[in-house]
Amino acid sequence: SQSAGSSRHRKRQTFNYNASMNIKFLKDFNYRLEFGYQYLKNVTDEFYGMNTNRAQTYGNMPLASKELDDGNSIRLANILTYSKKIERFNTITAMIGQEINNAESYTITSSAKYFPQYVTKNQALSMMQLGRADPIVTSYPPATKVASFFGRINYDYAGKYLAALTFRADGSSKFAPGNRWGYFPSVGASWRHGWGRALVLF
Repeated sequence: SQSAGSSRHRKRQTFNYNASMNIKFLKDFNYRLEFGYQYLKNVTDEFYGMNTNRAQTYGNMPLASKELDDGNSIRLANILTYSKKIERFNTITAMIGQEINNAESYTITSSAKYFPQYVTKNQALSMMQLGRADPIVTSYPPATKVASFFGRINYDYAGKYLAALTFRADGSSKFAPGNRWGYFPSVGASWRHGWGRALVLF
């Protein structure tokens, strides 16, 4: 029966909003703005009736809990691209960008034990005062902040010979103080043949 068994139910809500904008100016330049927002909410209900192992610990008296997880994240990126064809065969493309991510969340848990033996799941979860309430537990972890800077230069000769230089720097609040940044440079070259494409990375 509903008053004797156990039940666990989770309701999840997620909202994602994304927008972008491109502006071309001075013929060879393009600016792109990207914005994203995500909202996440989880509600978890748990109930353990009088015949469950959990309830046996409390004299076969039911127990119940409600947990709320709430969080949001924001992403903002700015990207500037320059592309120029020089004479007939040479094309240079350069890009620099910056990105910021910020995520925050919190958790609130309320629970109670020693409900009347024949209380139902719905009764317990809607009237937690019928049991002996535990202290409300809250968790507010520090916000996670990530900042990135990146750039790339591509050189294309006649669509056959390609070279690229890239660089990225990422900083995170999760890294240890004094060591919050990582740097990732790379160089690559490739050429196309009639039968395919070869790539060399440095």
